[in-house]
Amino acid sequence: MIFDFGGVLTFQPTDQDWQALAEIVGAPLSWFHEEYWRSRNDYDVDRLDGATYWRNLAGTVGRELTDGDIGRLAAIDNQQWARENANAVAVVRAVHAAGLKIAVLSNMHSDMLRYVRKHVSWFREFDVQVFSCEFGRAKPSPEIFLHTAPSAWRLPGGGSVCR
Repeated sequence: MIFDFGGVLTFQPTDQDWQALAEIVGAPLSWFHEEYWRSRNDYDVDRLDGATYWRNLAGTVGRELTDGDIGRLAAIDNQQWARENANAVAVVRAVHAAGLKIAVLSNMHSDMLRYVRKHVSWFREFDVQVFSCEFGRAKPSPEIFLHTAPSAWRLPGGGSVCR
């Protein structure tokens, strides 16, 4: 089974999380949401590093960020997407215990991936891990799904669920 990370294995960010990010940038929350997602794909596939992503975002409202601001934005952003959904993780573990391979496929930039690998212990339990930052494409690109599925569906002995 293939699982998504943010919003499935972990909870969606809270309004307070979004507000904290918007305040650091110095922008209204409604504007912040739109700008956050506008170039997020480039960040998630590592065409932009974190500092450039956050500086570009803040620059659209004429704000210059300090290195400290960028560090705070990155920390809040990583934490807001990494709050474990214990019920979903229990399902993953039950599926795995039943003998199925488990995969995680996520649009995730390299800063977040480093954070998750360091701070989310159950993350290592997945048989297959595919991330946009390492693959160079993000969901909903068919290529990232086609890359993930064969890896996840190989059976012991070389067989496959898909023939």
